[in-house]
Amino acid sequence: MLFRWKGRVFIGNNVSISPEVHLITASHDINSESFEYFEKSIKVDDFVWIGTRATILPGVNLKKGCVVASGSVVTKDVSSYDIVAGVPAKVIGKRNEKLNYNCKWFPPFD
Repeated sequence: MLFRWKGRVFIGNNVSISPEVHLITASHDINSESFEYFEKSIKVDDFVWIGTRATILPGVNLKKGCVVASGSVVTKDVSSYDIVAGVPAKVIGKRNEKLNYNCKWFPPFD
């Protein structure tokens, strides 16, 4: 059987994606009699920080500067500079909007 990468993920600049994060771009319609398959892209804007073991579901857009707490499951778009946490993820705060850093954690890969 031949497998291919499902869906697409778009990642901006200075994004921090922690270990064991799941970016899921495909699934099935749970109400479909035929278990209909679908793909939806994920978009991650500049300065987003995704914590360890967070899960981002199909079609989600993470807007500029938002933070996804570790272990969260993101089912809906997250607005700019919002901090979300939980299952499902909900807004728990706001992040400073004056961000000026470069993610250079792994120089060999930059």
